[in-house]
Amino acid sequence: MFRIEPAKNQYIQTNSTDQQETMLFYALYFVVNSQEQGDSD
Repeated sequence: MFRIEPAKNQYIQTNSTDQQETMLFYALYFVVNSQEQGDSD
């Protein structure tokens, strides 16, 4: 998950005016993170 952090930060900076795109990116990030936590359950 650490690899996605720099890309996420750069993505938000380049698309700071497009909140919908940013929210979609965050949604995907949290979904992936939740799935990985679920695998540990």
